[in-house]
Amino acid sequence: MIRKFPIHPLIFSLTPALVLLTFNADPLQINDAMRTGALWFAGGAALYAIFWLILRSPQRAAALAFVWLLLLLSYDPVYELIRGRDLFGWVYGKHRFLIPVWLVILAAGSYWIVRKLKHTQRLTAALNFTSLVLLVAGIAGVTVTGAWAYPLRTIGLVPPPQVQVTYIDVGDMGPNEKGVIGESILLRSSEGKTVLIDGGYPNQKAVTYLKSHNINYLDLVILTHAHDDHTGGLIDVINTIPVGRMISNGQPLDTPIYHDLEEAVRRAGLEIEVVKSGDKIPFGSLVFDVLSPAVINPNSVNTNSIVLRLEVGKVAFLFTGDTERLEEQRLLDSGLAQPVNILKLAHHASSTSSLPSFIAAISPEVAIYSAGAGNEDGFPHAVTLETLRSAGAQIYSTDINGTIVVQTDGKTYQVLPERGGPR
Repeated sequence: MIRKFPIHPLIFSLTPALVLLTFNADPLQINDAMRTGALWFAGGAALYAIFWLILRSPQRAAALAFVWLLLLLSYDPVYELIRGRDLFGWVYGKHRFLIPVWLVILAAGSYWIVRKLKHTQRLTAALNFTSLVLLVAGIAGVTVTGAWAYPLRTIGLVPPPQVQVTYIDVGDMGPNEKGVIGESILLRSSEGKTVLIDGGYPNQKAVTYLKSHNINYLDLVILTHAHDDHTGGLIDVINTIPVGRMISNGQPLDTPIYHDLEEAVRRAGLEIEVVKSGDKIPFGSLVFDVLSPAVINPNSVNTNSIVLRLEVGKVAFLFTGDTERLEEQRLLDSGLAQPVNILKLAHHASSTSSLPSFIAAISPEVAIYSAGAGNEDGFPHAVTLETLRSAGAQIYSTDINGTIVVQTDGKTYQVLPERGGPR
């Protein structure tokens, strides 16, 4: 009965591509997943047509296309598995080792499929059954995980998750102490995902805020750069709250605080992943686009800050770390300086950042900076505030407004400061 199951050979041949699209390793980057899925569907259909012309058998053409797609899609995962184990240094690159082996497997598998399908219908039945299982698993996975909403979300039929971005006041040291310039930003989505960008100085301000708001797990911690006022507070966070992933720009700093952070990361069993311009970081069904750094400048720390863009529906956020004018100019020159709604001001509103042409290009509606009142660096600088006012941006800051929360449903947003209004 199963060998006669009425599966159309073309659908059968494209099943691996369907599974790729529905169970993509990073399905949250749906635009990339859809493009990739479309390419694989087109490739599978072309393979099916070629094999059908050669073999004059829909079943054998479908079986060959199925096997070719499956093996081609398996190449990267198998390579990463082998590379992860390193095989005692035998693997030096994809093109030096695995491609020839994979081509031999592909040829041998094709020959075996053609020979077997000439003599028995059992293999056809087995492949039909496998195709059915994969199709049912794909549909079930899409239904259970909610992946069906991803393509619908891209065309506006399903709203994006709601997101709350909290610019934590980690710089206010109290009335009898000078403020510091630390920075820490918490993102939470209605999907239950949490991200912490930086942690401020090691003054427990960040971890205290997280615990007081029942943050018991962080899906991701991002360290924009290794200066103490961004690094220090992460030590207590990682020692206190379980973390799923940690990301940095890959530039360490020889300071006691950074070494303490490395020790906390080691004890937590984390590995620091490195990102650069062009990378994407999943945040539930949303994704951070990494704009900087393109390359690491060994003579700078601030300029190498990770710069992130996050789009929640029609509302765009830009997180800039302490990046400076040189990198802002690169973003301008490369066309990456696109309009945003909410800007996290670079380098605590220092004059070393916020190039007027850059601010004009991104034209923020709201600009937020983090700095303690009366800090020794004199942040914010008057020239930066004037640049923002000239651009028509509303300015909020932790030294005046305390902790600042921005909530959005992807259509509109609200700025909810702890106290006061825009300056």
